[in-house]
Amino acid sequence: MLTVTGLPSGSYIPGQQYSIQIVIADANGDATGYNSFDLITNGGTPSTTDPNVEINNPDSEASANDAADLMKATTFNVVWTAPLSGSVDVEIWGVMGDGAGSMLDIWDRKAYSYSTVPEFPAILVPIIGIGCAVILASRLSKKK
Repeated sequence: MLTVTGLPSGSYIPGQQYSIQIVIADANGDATGYNSFDLITNGGTPSTTDPNVEINNPDSEASANDAADLMKATTFNVVWTAPLSGSVDVEIWGVMGDGAGSMLDIWDRKAYSYSTVPEFPAILVPIIGIGCAVILASRLSKKK
């Protein structure tokens, strides 16, 4: 029922913006009339220009806009700006139902855990440079 695209696979790039598309659709074609979602993260910042989406907490949460006609919306768009460092979790809940919290509601959840793309350790740059200089000096001394 819940399809999420646009999130990174594996690791995130610090500060990168990811355009996330959240689609709520019943594979059987049974529409119950009410669609909603909730995106919760412990890092990064959600934003949107989608009128069907609202930002509930600028640092951690986006959801279906309570003022929009959610009965018709099945696709929601959120931009998630990844944090500058650290590990982060992104959790997305989707619901189809009657909007009254009844037994007709169908829930689905997707959860993702990320860490930053490993950076090239700065200490290796001088070590590699020294190693190359030693190899070059060794080859030059053998030619003499």
